Amino acid sequence: ADPQEMPAGHPIKGNADSMLYHRPDSRNYRATIAEVWFDTPESAEAAGFTLASTHPDLDAARHPHGPGSHAVLADPHEMPAGYPIKGNADSMLYHRPDSRNYRATVAEVWFDTPESAEAAGFTLARTHPST
Repeated sequence: ADPQEMPAGHPIKGNADSMLYHRPDSRNYRATIAEVWFDTPESAEAAGFTLASTHPDLDAARHPHGPGSHAVLADPHEMPAGYPIKGNADSMLYHRPDSRNYRATVAEVWFDTPESAEAAGFTLARTHPST
């Protein structure tokens, strides 16, 4: 078998020497010799690889309000792993899971911590118990 033939469902090329990975949209993808293949960028990152700098900036789309934020998934009610804080971009309010409106709130952005939400300019909604 050709070692450069992409295994089915594993389009991400990894280079063990540099510990960089390349998505198909990298301008160097075709020239990159894969030493390991991954199914997703997340799998590559979990293995300790870093995205090569030859890619368009998709990070802004994945993290629309900076570090600690996460874009809404295909199902807007599905929480991205590790991002339990719901943000409403229209009101610039965020909701922790202890908010009485948390279940009814449809996230427009998710945050990993209240501090990340506040760093992005969001304010705690008034529907939380006082601490």
